[in-house]
Amino acid sequence: MTQTDGTIQPEFDYDSRVNPYFPHQVLMETTSACQLRCKMCARESALQKGTLKVGNMEDWLAQKIIDEVAAVNKKTRFWFCFFGEPTISKKIWQRIQTAKTKGIETTVINTNGNLLTPSICDQIIACGLDEIYVGLDAATSETYAQVRIRGHYDKVVEGVRYLLKHKGDHLKVTVQFGVYEENEHELDAFKKYWQDLDVPVFIRPKLTWLGYLSEHNPSHENRYPCPWILDSFPIYYNGLVPYCICDWDNRMPVGDIKKQSITEVWQTSYRKWQDLHLSGKFGELPPFCQQCRDWQAKKPGETLKKLYSQKLRFGEFAMAKPDYIRTQNFN
Repeated sequence: MTQTDGTIQPEFDYDSRVNPYFPHQVLMETTSACQLRCKMCARESALQKGTLKVGNMEDWLAQKIIDEVAAVNKKTRFWFCFFGEPTISKKIWQRIQTAKTKGIETTVINTNGNLLTPSICDQIIACGLDEIYVGLDAATSETYAQVRIRGHYDKVVEGVRYLLKHKGDHLKVTVQFGVYEENEHELDAFKKYWQDLDVPVFIRPKLTWLGYLSEHNPSHENRYPCPWILDSFPIYYNGLVPYCICDWDNRMPVGDIKKQSITEVWQTSYRKWQDLHLSGKFGELPPFCQQCRDWQAKKPGETLKKLYSQKLRFGEFAMAKPDYIRTQNFN
């Protein structure tokens, strides 16, 4: 395709993470409650400031979100969690089952695992959940106690083992290790323990959560568009949409799904910031986004690299690739 300036538009391979029409993944906060007080978590600070509220998503709102994802793109990765601990909710399993009934292909939760009793594990298996990430962040109970305050390492390991034994072939169980100063010395031991059990291991690089934690990646060199804001759409339990998934304090609300659709917010409010990233106009971003280093924790895919090299905005990408809707199985 030839652009107005005479240059040739590059060909783009299919990349589900780069979607100008609808987010690659939606995070729906079924509940914002959590029983732990983890060292790396900004919950306590946000609660004290009043920027984070504790509550549960209303049934009609959860149904609205599920219905839109099912109607627009069943391939969207649908997370039934955000900042809260999802297994606290008694309604989550029915909501996951509803999503599966409507044809949503991938349903996911991320959990601290402390409530993985045999009864909860059986519900996880029965509802049809596709993927579960269990955050352990340690290879010993001693280190776990320093990171996951109020948690019980042995209980989580026992729960994961129960899931592995009873889950069948459908459910994918992954254990997660978020790297922090308190636990990074156990990373190799963690990987060996779970890999010996043939369990997938996800290593999450150090994050600051928009500067809440000390800087781990102080450089702004080789800046590229933040993959988080280009592929992920978080929704608080009350329907509000924050600027990005790392924004605990909801510094700049961009939408309200009680009044708007995901599609509308993605193609308007989010599009403004996405295009600034893709155009390399980082100095025009909100100050907290300019100062953030968490973009370095997630590497860009090839399509995102091509978009950035051409400074091609999302709207232009959509026009350049009209078959994207068909490729993505949109209705």
